[in-house]
Amino acid sequence: LLEIPMGLSLAEATSLVDLAEAKRRTLMICHTQRYWAASQEIKRRIGAGEFKLHHYHVEWHFFRRKNVNWMGRERSWKDSILWHHGGHVVDHVIWLFGERPDSARAHFGPPSVSLGIPLDMSAQLRFPGGGLATLMLSYNAIVPKVTQRITLIGEEDYLVFEDGRLIDKDGNKLVDESNEAAIPRQNLEFVESVREGREPLTSAKEMSRSYEALDRLEKSALV
Repeated sequence: LLEIPMGLSLAEATSLVDLAEAKRRTLMICHTQRYWAASQEIKRRIGAGEFKLHHYHVEWHFFRRKNVNWMGRERSWKDSILWHHGGHVVDHVIWLFGERPDSARAHFGPPSVSLGIPLDMSAQLRFPGGGLATLMLSYNAIVPKVTQRITLIGEEDYLVFEDGRLIDKDGNKLVDESNEAAIPRQNLEFVESVREGREPLTSAKEMSRSYEALDRLEKSALV
């Protein structure tokens, strides 16, 4: 059970998938957003034909101008807004739309003076079915705590997910659960997949299409 990011490049991620297959081991990645109660409710509605998603928009704000983790500890590797938190979002989007994007473009802000890497990114994805995703992430935001707001514009509804609450167009609260509550669900999925000899929901192999999209976004920013 591997914490995200699986790698900081498509090559690194692919090497882990190949290694797990060669060793005949279950390799699952902690893409916790799939295990949020709100995410699973949205996915259920999409699967049941109750909600056709047109546009996914996310704003994710951090204040992270030092190379430390969420516990304030110095990282042994240099963090990446694309491969780390961008990886969470891109996987979430691809999972909800259920298809690979046919267009992926990104722009990054200037490199940080202290870290030498961009701390801001904007990205757009388009899907074969016509869906769009607009992503805005920043490690530069001077906020007291991490803030995330996901807006889902659909044919039948307008959903907003923020602070663990999923709200519909009429202001009804559809889900109210802390994001941390998804972690035991995630971990149980790993244990049960090993016991049952099946691919987990967020297996390394399943992550391949997300990492391919991240690679496309990174390359598009260099053009």
